[in-house]
Amino acid sequence: MKRTGTAWKCLLALAAAAVAALSETAVAGDAWFSGAWPYRRPVTVAEAAPTRLEGDDIAYVTMMTGGLAKPDGSDIRVASPAGQEMPSRVLMTGPGDQATVAFALQPKEKTYYVYFGNPAAGTAKPLEIRRGVLMEVWDYNGRPVRTFSQMQEIFDSPGEPLGRCFQQGVFLGYNPFGPSNRIAVRYTGYLVCPWSGNYIFCTSSQDASFLTVDDKLVVENGGRHGPQREPRQTGQIELQSGLHKLTVYQACSGNWFPVIIAAWQPPGAMQIKPIPSSAFARAVEAQPQAMEERYQGVAVDFVAVHAGEAGWEGAQTQRYSFKAVTGNTGGQPPAVLWNFGDGQTSRQATVDHVYLTAGDYTVTLTVRTASGGEYKRVNRLAISRPWTKLADEAHDEMAQHAAIVAGYDLAGLGDEALAAACRLFQQTDRPADVMRAAEALFQRNKAHASPAAAAMYADAMSAGGQPAKAAEAMLQAAKQVETPEARAALLVRAGQLFLEAGTGADQAMSAFGEAAALLGSSGRSGVLRSAHIGMGDVWRLRGDGGKALAEYQAAGTASADSPVMAEVRQGDMARHVEAYLRDKDYKSAEDYLARWADAAPADKLEGYWSLLRVKAFLAQDRNTQAAAEARTLVAANPSSPYAPQLLALAAEAYTKLSQPEQAMAMRKQLLEKYPESPLAAEASKKAAAP
Repeated sequence: MKRTGTAWKCLLALAAAAVAALSETAVAGDAWFSGAWPYRRPVTVAEAAPTRLEGDDIAYVTMMTGGLAKPDGSDIRVASPAGQEMPSRVLMTGPGDQATVAFALQPKEKTYYVYFGNPAAGTAKPLEIRRGVLMEVWDYNGRPVRTFSQMQEIFDSPGEPLGRCFQQGVFLGYNPFGPSNRIAVRYTGYLVCPWSGNYIFCTSSQDASFLTVDDKLVVENGGRHGPQREPRQTGQIELQSGLHKLTVYQACSGNWFPVIIAAWQPPGAMQIKPIPSSAFARAVEAQPQAMEERYQGVAVDFVAVHAGEAGWEGAQTQRYSFKAVTGNTGGQPPAVLWNFGDGQTSRQATVDHVYLTAGDYTVTLTVRTASGGEYKRVNRLAISRPWTKLADEAHDEMAQHAAIVAGYDLAGLGDEALAAACRLFQQTDRPADVMRAAEALFQRNKAHASPAAAAMYADAMSAGGQPAKAAEAMLQAAKQVETPEARAALLVRAGQLFLEAGTGADQAMSAFGEAAALLGSSGRSGVLRSAHIGMGDVWRLRGDGGKALAEYQAAGTASADSPVMAEVRQGDMARHVEAYLRDKDYKSAEDYLARWADAAPADKLEGYWSLLRVKAFLAQDRNTQAAAEARTLVAANPSSPYAPQLLALAAEAYTKLSQPEQAMAMRKQLLEKYPESPLAAEASKKAAAP
């Protein structure tokens, strides 16, 4: 059939109409605001009676944009279900693909649509915010502010604030947008004054604050100072009942938290009290729903909610709950694949994920339907401490985060995240996972092993019962380090690990000697001291007490005590160890023995330190170590007054180990070398026993 020009145009028009009809039915039944905006997100507002005050009632919402809105949010519009544009204002964009927008409400309307994605968008219908308490935070150079004009200069300067958000009132103890020192804050709230009359206002703040009502200065509280416990800085103003603009300014110029409270005394009240949140005209928080695309039949979106923080010693990990939201998928559950932007994935529709380090992460949700269609939703998440929730959000247990991270593909993590995983596993007593993470980190950087990575790897291997392997890692790392001090530190740690392994005395001596040679004799650094102690330990292990003592003396004591004070300190350490042994607190006993040995290494030749250490080993049924320590001391210092007792304990350890020949050898040595000891008679009886 020949197609005439007119017929062809008719067919095209019919096809266009059909496509338009299909695309309109692919989303919810509400009218699309404009075809120039390809994306929208429904938001719902809880039912609330109109305030009937001057100006628009408003709501605000924080939502993800998928990176599809303009960076400054200038293409964001809000419309009613009927497609009527509502006055709106973008309060802030970011961090990540996030935007916060305030908009006017219509009476009884609960659903609105936030549109975005139009690069040619003009100017939005402006919103005058006359509800709630809007807080705005700026960076501030910290100079003292004494007058209101100086305060106004801060906010008159160009530049965008760190952030804006609605608060319940003028009451703050931290910055919800980051670090809390050196910031300037402005609160703009709308008070509903219940009566006409004289109102008294005051502020209590860290550093300068000022308060205006209807732009008239009422309270001046300038200068540097702490929060005032008494209402000393007050002001009065006559007000009519109804809506009034309250503005509070603060400049926190030091390293303190930006504490501020605004208080009042309405007519008839007996005292000044903090202004309650109920005194402000409300701004309603709306809830975002699944995002919609004008020409997309299947709706794909996800919700990411900060669910908890865990932390230790200045480090934090963040747990997020992710939920896939899909619609119009034909009734069958689609296949879901998450990529969390940190090298980890998941196929669960709802999943908790822990981010080990702060930063921007691109999260991708891929949905595959039963019919073979594939759809994606991408959002950039800015992961940091949840500043807006620190005051009221409970902290997670570290063990909860560690359990999640233990299921990760560790090879996919970046170096910083992998190191954080290792520390998290260390903090939660998961030695097998520590070893996995540390080994992955070290092997990845083996050619250029950093001291930090090597130390972490060494600690993990040592804790996992592989000190020799750990020592080799430290030697490998030492080859990559240029500075003598850092290289010597790695060599000393390697030597200590070789000694811990029990079969590497020669390797240990080589490592300690190389470290000492690198540093020379001019320094008295802690590393050089540790090298001398290490060489002393090797000589002690070899039974040469004289050379061991020389190295210990070269190391010196940890502090420059007088001989009398050194003796007192050593006695105090011994008493602590004795007390811990009586209480069966063997970990604390061993910790104190290690502190004692570091403080006064020569005491390891005297005998009592070894005696207590052997007792600690025996109490824990560590009989091999007990026998080895006893024999080491007797060989290095046979004249020690504790030698007979140590030989008797060595015999006891060998008996427990079912090694009668070694036990008998210890008793014979006791009889032959220390016949005058009271323990000799007991040893003689046991030696003579069949």
